[in-house]
Amino acid sequence: MENIKSAFLPFIISYFQKLGKDERLTNSQIQSKLLASFPGTNVTDIEIRGLINHIRNNNLVIGLLADKKGYFIASSKNEYEKYIQSLIGRANAIMQVATSLMFQKNMKYPNEYNNEKINKEAEGVRNTLINS
Repeated sequence: MENIKSAFLPFIISYFQKLGKDERLTNSQIQSKLLASFPGTNVTDIEIRGLINHIRNNNLVIGLLADKKGYFIASSKNEYEKYIQSLIGRANAIMQVATSLMFQKNMKYPNEYNNEKINKEAEGVRNTLINS
């Protein structure tokens, strides 16, 4: 991933910085632009998402959001708020599944796990999500 970041990150960032208010870039469009500019390049969907994650977590493009139509730059406080609420909802859903699976593991392997350990594991997952 480091090679991909160093090779393509500036290129992808430059495209996002040029996006207009109502423009979107899909994962496929990003891949096509990379292929057109760097013939022979094969960057997967997962690698593109990893680059997007890196861009967001390092504040390299301010307001980089996404919806079903593609990636875009937020143009209002409301867009930020809606997207943040969506992320929190998804994180909560993931936390519910993780917690349920911890309890299921305890049910399947009752001699290996106790409720105190499960609660500590669940708290650890919650803290990781909150502090990320």
